[in-house]
Amino acid sequence: MDRGIEELLARIRAVRHENVTATIEPRIGPVPANAKEAASEIEAFLRRLEFALPNDVDAWWRLDKPAAREYLASVVCYHRAYEDEVVELATAKQLADGFLSAFSGGAVHFTNAETAERNGHLSTHHWMRITNATFDEGLVAMDEARIGILWVEDED
Repeated sequence: MDRGIEELLARIRAVRHENVTATIEPRIGPVPANAKEAASEIEAFLRRLEFALPNDVDAWWRLDKPAAREYLASVVCYHRAYEDEVVELATAKQLADGFLSAFSGGAVHFTNAETAERNGHLSTHHWMRITNATFDEGLVAMDEARIGILWVEDED
C-alpha cells in the first residue's frame, strides 16, 4: 500500500481517539453488483480482521459515493451514542474524502446501517452490530483492486 494511504489511515485512527479500524487490503475480482453478492466477501474480510461477527449477519446496505461520503464523515465526526461532535466536521469530511479516494470511480460502498437525516447530519435508525461494542458503524468499500474499511466503535 502506498505511503499516502498509510498516513491517511493513521491520521483517521489518531483524530477519532476511539476504537477505530481503518485499513485497506488488495483484492482481485469484479466489483459486486449488489449487497447480496458482496456479503460473503465483506464477511470474510471482517473475519480476517478479527471482527466478532454474529452468526446472523443478514444485512448490508449499499450507498452511492455521495451518500457514502456524507455517512462516513458523520461516523468520524459524531459519537455514535451521544451524537456530540468529537472531530470537526470539516476534518471528518477531509478524512472521508481521503479514504474514498483510495478506490476507483467504480467502487461500491456498504454499511451495516440504514441511515436518515437527523439533527442536521446523516444518522442511523437501524443497524446490525458486527462487533461487541454498544455502537459500531462504518463503511466497507471495494473496487477491482482493493477492499477497505473505516469502522468506529463507541460505548455509551
